Amino acid sequence: MQIVVLDAKTLKVEELDLSPWRALGTLSLYDRTDPALVPQRLRGADVVLTNKVKLSADALKGATSLKMIGVLATGYDVVDVKAARALGIPVCNVPGYAAGGVTESVFAFLLEMTRRTYQSTARIRQGAWTACPEFCWWEKTPMALEGKTLGVVGCGAIGSRVAAVGLAFGMRVLGYARHEHPAFPGKQVPLEELLAASDVISLHCPATAENMGFINAETIAMMAIFSARAHGLKNIVLTGNLTSLAPIREVFGGLEKNFGVRFIIPELSQFGTVIGAALCEEEALM
Repeated sequence: MQIVVLDAKTLKVEELDLSPWRALGTLSLYDRTDPALVPQRLRGADVVLTNKVKLSADALKGATSLKMIGVLATGYDVVDVKAARALGIPVCNVPGYAAGGVTESVFAFLLEMTRRTYQSTARIRQGAWTACPEFCWWEKTPMALEGKTLGVVGCGAIGSRVAAVGLAFGMRVLGYARHEHPAFPGKQVPLEELLAASDVISLHCPATAENMGFINAETIAMMAIFSARAHGLKNIVLTGNLTSLAPIREVFGGLEKNFGVRFIIPELSQFGTVIGAALCEEEALM
């Protein structure tokens, strides 16, 4: 059996025991695979394993020996699943394998946005705390997670883990999914209710055609951020790729007109990409 790994560099194979794979047949490892090389490397393969290298319908049609596709991640949007199904090629993924790591990242981002540890550390090094006449120093009033509402879109293994940690922080947790998930530790509600009630929204759903772009001008308009005055907000700060934010600029601009909340787009994003939204007493950081 011919087993091909298209982007072995993502696996850090030097740290892995690949003997179980090698025992099944001939294993070919490619550090990276350019799109133009995919058809060539699929030729003669019985099994192909990929992390982020895309497998298109055209590439799959030429892989006449292919019997299985393994995605070395949870998301499987890199594979044209419809084409694979039509060709009778099963597609496997690794659901929930990074539940712990993803959950840690969610709360790392959230705590950074609400507690501003990075910003505070920089200012302390500049002498801001030393120069403060009081012992208790901060430049922005921090937001406490306890008592806030966390909305989780996608109630599977990863979403459930995020919900459990949210509960441990004393947050009220709402969840939305197309199907009922009895093991989800929060309360499942319709999407509209989740958007309207949540202070923080965390997305844990696959990047399928049905899901792509569902966070848009319409759904953003439903979010709790539009009750900005109720939170005492004065500023809405957007960070990230301004081109990607262009479709929602008009929506956020409505905050200025309707709620008197200032709309700010910094020259340079601190985080480099839009990583979430957090509400605090003085501003919202997106």
